Amino acid sequence: MNLGFVAPDLRQLDRARAGALVLFLHEDEVPLPDIRGLVDWRLCGTLSRLVALGRLRGADGETTLMPVGHRLACERLLVLGLGPRRTLAAAELGAQVRRALRTLAGIRVHSAAIALPGRPGGPTDPVAALEELLAVAPDVPEVDEIVVVDDPIAQKAMNAALDLQRRRG
Repeated sequence: MNLGFVAPDLRQLDRARAGALVLFLHEDEVPLPDIRGLVDWRLCGTLSRLVALGRLRGADGETTLMPVGHRLACERLLVLGLGPRRTLAAAELGAQVRRALRTLAGIRVHSAAIALPGRPGGPTDPVAALEELLAVAPDVPEVDEIVVVDDPIAQKAMNAALDLQRRRG
């Protein structure tokens, strides 16, 4: 698996050229924060309208796939619900990342930009989120290129953990 990082900025995300963008959403995140709010803005408020209509709630297990046309550099947007906002335990983090990767494989997407569960700027530890991604990614080899969307400080911590893992390796 090829792994890269990109800041939660639309111009940076456009350069990633992934087949899909994966965002996780908690039930109580209104208005949409961080990269989710930026993507909503780029989609002319489509996500906010879906939330207002009750068609996108962020409920645990909820899966929403939508085409994005020419508004994003990727072809599709996958939004996965997490339930109420909270810090996710490692096992739950892994299960949510596995669900995202399996969904991507099921729709034949091989490259994705992913804002990991509870990230960016959320309560989830960035290194814990990355470790869960690295643990479950081998189970879904069809998704072989992943760009993690997170802020520069989190990227630095993730890169340090990745370097340490490679040295132990």
